[in-house]
Parts: sequence; structure tokens; C-alpha cells
Amino acid sequence: MSFYQYPVPLSGETLENIIDKYEGQTNNLNDLVLSNAKDFHNELIESHLETVRLQVGTVETSIRTCHNLKHSRSENVDRLVLMIHGLGGNLTHFEPLISKFIDDGTPFLAFDLPGFGDSDELDRYDMNDIVNSICKLVYTVCQCKNMTIIGHSMGALLSVHVANRMNVKIDSLILVGTPPLKNKALKNPFIRLLLKFLWYYPGIFDFYRVKFDQSKGLKSSGIVKFYYRSGNTYGKLYQYYRNIQIKSRSLIGYFLGWQEVSKVPSTIPIHLIHGDKDTVCTLEKLSQWTSLGGAEVTLDVITDCSHNCLLDATSETMGLILQYMQ
Repeated sequence: MSFYQYPVPLSGETLENIIDKYEGQTNNLNDLVLSNAKDFHNELIESHLETVRLQVGTVETSIRTCHNLKHSRSENVDRLVLMIHGLGGNLTHFEPLISKFIDDGTPFLAFDLPGFGDSDELDRYDMNDIVNSICKLVYTVCQCKNMTIIGHSMGALLSVHVANRMNVKIDSLILVGTPPLKNKALKNPFIRLLLKFLWYYPGIFDFYRVKFDQSKGLKSSGIVKFYYRSGNTYGKLYQYYRNIQIKSRSLIGYFLGWQEVSKVPSTIPIHLIHGDKDTVCTLEKLSQWTSLGGAEVTLDVITDCSHNCLLDATSETMGLILQYMQ
């Protein structure tokens, strides 16, 4: 099995030494990783970060981006690769692709969605506003003739929304760990009432996450549901470091502002990549995508792979993505 080989972190420690440092730690792993942040940052990502100010809805906000484009914001590129992460994620979920594109010069843009990673929080997370802000971000950073969009989890749905709205040619949609097109639970009045309650009192959800989930360390749900394959301990620590910084209010806000995909472009090839052990977005519910009339949809299933195929099965997923980008 081949996992992504992370660069030497800013702390200068070898990955083996970092793994040894945290081995056996569970109850205090939260505090320990936060106090050693440089173990989970590297020059590859840091040297390509830029903060962009954007209007999202009625407010101006800061969006953290990672790209290899010129900073004049006037660069013209033939094809841009846009990467959109999922609920609670951040741009580092695409780190294997970022590394590849930096190395071969493929123009790319990844970013932290509002409320996640190092992007600013919002007072509301209406999906229509989020989609508009993604389109504005692309237009702000560069001019492109064609675009390939890679979306993970909720980012897959956002990718379709963006494809419907962008005024450039979309070559393909490559969607990883894709949720179903429709989510009946989010329309349930009781569920929505509960979400609104937690939106105003996110501390309740924070308490649950810290006390009953994050306290399990690398056996917490945010790790177990992303990694099925054994090994890759540093990758799991890297993910855990970011998971514990996810803001509960942002998670809830995206559910409250959720909008189903009502139109799927029939002229854009859609490539689904899914893990057979994905318990977040189960394989069975992909029938909503594969039965789409008029749309060209392919499905590749990676065995022994969980929700984030790019991190859990790097070589297989990278091979498929690069194949579909040709």
C-alpha cells in the first residue's frame, strides 16, 4: 500500500521521531499536538499560501488559498485545476495533488472554505453565497479558459453548483467520496430545529466532540472514518491536528444552509471515485448519480478504502485523477 509521503515538517523532526513522540498518547493528545504545531506544517504548503479578501453574501471576509499562480492576479492559464474540500475539511486534504501540481507546474487553486481551516467564519452559511464566493475567488486569482474541478465529499456537491455557474468551459468533474444528490434528513423539521438549537449553542456540540470523541485520539471518528487502511500514522496525526480545530458552529451552519443539486450538467463528464469502506457517504447511495439521464458518469471503486481516498489510497486515487485529467 502506498501512502502520501509528507515533506519534512517545519519543526525539522523526522516523521519517525514525531510518531514516536505521540505514541501511546490518548487523553492528552489534543493538547500535545496543538502545542507542537510545527510538526504538522511544511514548507511545501506554507510557501504557496495567500490570503484573499472576498465578498461573501453581505460581508467581506478572508479566504486562505494555496496555488502556484502569479500574485499579480492577471495571469491567463489555459486550464485551471480547482479543488474544493468537504465539510469540516481544509485545503490540506488535497496535499498529494498539490505536491504533484507544484512539481509539474499544473496551474491549481485550493482553498479553505469559509469557516474552516484558516479562512474567516461567517454569520451564516447559505450555500448559494458560498458558491458565489468560490466563483469570485477563481475570477480574482486568475483568468482561465478551461477548468477541471476536483471535489471531495460536500465539495463534490459544491463542485456541481460551481460548474453550473462558472462562465468558463468545464472539462470534467472529478468527485471523490461523493454524497448522494438528495438529503432527506436535512429537510426533516425536527432535524432542522435541532440544528438551529446547536447553531445558537454550539458549546453543547463542542463538549460532545472533545469529551466523547476527540479524547479517543487516533481512534476518534474523524480518523477512523477517513482511514481504513492500517499504517500511515503520521498522516493520521496530521489529520487529527486539523480535526480538533474544526469549529462546531461552522459544521452546523453548512447543514442549515445546505442546498441540493437541482441540475447536473449533461455536457460535462462526471467521474466518481469512491472507497468501498466509506461509511460517511456510502457506496449504495451513489445510484442517484450513476442513474442520471443524459450525463456521462463513470464510477471507480477502490477496495479497502475509506472516505478520503486521496489520503487513504493515494497511489490508486492519484492514478485515476490524473487519468481523467488527460
